[in-house]
Amino acid sequence: MASVNSRVPGVLHFDVTINDKNEESTISMLISHIKKSWNSTDLKKKVYDSGITNRLLGFYVNNDPNTKVSAQCAALGRSDIVLVRIYGAKTELIIDRAQELINMQELSQHGIAPPLYCTFNNGYCYKYIEGRVLEVEDMPKPAIYTLIAKKMAQLHSIKLSDHFLKNHNMESKLFDILHRYINLIPKEFKDATKQKRYEEAVPSLESLRGEVETLSEAISNLKNKPNISFSHNDLLIANFIHDEYQDEIYFIDHEYGCPNCSAYDIGNHFNEWAGVETVDYTLYPSKETQLKWLQIYLDELKTLKGISEEKTGANELENMYVVVQKFSLASNFFWGVWGLIQAHYSEIDFDYLEYAIVRLNEYFKNKDNFLAMKEV
Repeated sequence: MASVNSRVPGVLHFDVTINDKNEESTISMLISHIKKSWNSTDLKKKVYDSGITNRLLGFYVNNDPNTKVSAQCAALGRSDIVLVRIYGAKTELIIDRAQELINMQELSQHGIAPPLYCTFNNGYCYKYIEGRVLEVEDMPKPAIYTLIAKKMAQLHSIKLSDHFLKNHNMESKLFDILHRYINLIPKEFKDATKQKRYEEAVPSLESLRGEVETLSEAISNLKNKPNISFSHNDLLIANFIHDEYQDEIYFIDHEYGCPNCSAYDIGNHFNEWAGVETVDYTLYPSKETQLKWLQIYLDELKTLKGISEEKTGANELENMYVVVQKFSLASNFFWGVWGLIQAHYSEIDFDYLEYAIVRLNEYFKNKDNFLAMKEV
């Protein structure tokens, strides 16, 4: 049943698909291979309900004598936790699942992602990262956003392996993905109420295609060409884990990761200060706060590149701010289109259509102002 994953060397793949009927027995089987000292009858489950793309479950046993117990796990009465991610319905239409696994392995080698334990047909198992999931209230705290800015600089400066680069061009795939997403937007919804809301609040497909071209042109016309790096592309608040014992931030959920303009990661993150369940764009960081954040990020980036003697000047900072606002636009548009697709296919209990409308409305509200901003 188990074989080596052809896309992720050294990681076992199990030819099983988890569903409602076999979930308990299949996960028990997988964990028996991962944690051989665990007794399946002692397994306990924790459901993580913050995700809006996949299902995430955690499994653990108490006081396993063969596992080194960390301070935090001991405080929880747990020895270790295995996370099981089960892909959401039809998410393969918008996410390259093979690429996600390659991302996980690549980033785990740099200490940015947790190691993979194994894969199965509709998901994978991986190591739990200890810490607290951040909340909306954490974002404006200087101690927190300093850690995030420095970690993002670390992500954007990693040296990718030859194995990764052999299969990837280091160029942004943002607009290629957006064009593909536009073609996946449903022409109509089966639910009459949803269809009515869609017709009232969402521009036509032709209009949305036009916006992709507008954004693409705005980015291509930038005087200072954006840096291309490996980017997370989904740095919402729930994808930050704060290990308070080590005072370290970790990024999780790398399914959208790929080469992209690093400024997109930043603009997207600033949008996410507004939250997901209840989006409040009054929480979008002010220019003053963004400049402080960007100063930390750019200084750390230069330190990591060995050019810390180069001081970040006012013009460099202002130009970065301007570029980030344009990618903030692109991010809101991206997740608006994504929400329209999810509203049609996802089985998760979340109002994707309303989420899409909120994101697109914010895009159109800021469009003229952000596109008019000029670099110095």
